Amino acid sequence: MKTLYAVLVAGIVGFGGVVTADEKAAPKIEGTYTIVGGVKDGVKAKVDQDGKPTVVTIDAKQVFLGEKGKGFVIAYKLVGTDSPTKMEMKILDAPPPFADAKGAQAYGLIAAKGDTLKLAYSLDKEKQPTDFSGKHGFAFELKKSAK
Repeated sequence: MKTLYAVLVAGIVGFGGVVTADEKAAPKIEGTYTIVGGVKDGVKAKVDQDGKPTVVTIDAKQVFLGEKGKGFVIAYKLVGTDSPTKMEMKILDAPPPFADAKGAQAYGLIAAKGDTLKLAYSLDKEKQPTDFSGKHGFAFELKKSAK
């Protein structure tokens, strides 16, 4: 389970915060999602938690990975108005096994289309992704949960 959280955090550090540039042009990413696919450095990544789907909740300022109050809290900032949109992330809170992850930053790319959200990111700013392949760093596909 620690491995799963580490992989997910590395890829989802990009969620969580302040929207910059023209807010009307920024993608609308708020909502509750389930991670349906993932890649780390070109290899398929595990995206469930002990056989259960991983839930991600995004509000206007933060991303919550797992159950609120028990999972990761990640601040995010959307940068620019291009599509896909660049994203910067920072872990604000992490469960006890990952307490050392607090403060970690990631640099990514995000795109929303219909009920699908795509996220790619790297912990190295110089290697910020330009696509969603996951060849270098992480890439995840999320589906919006039914209401």
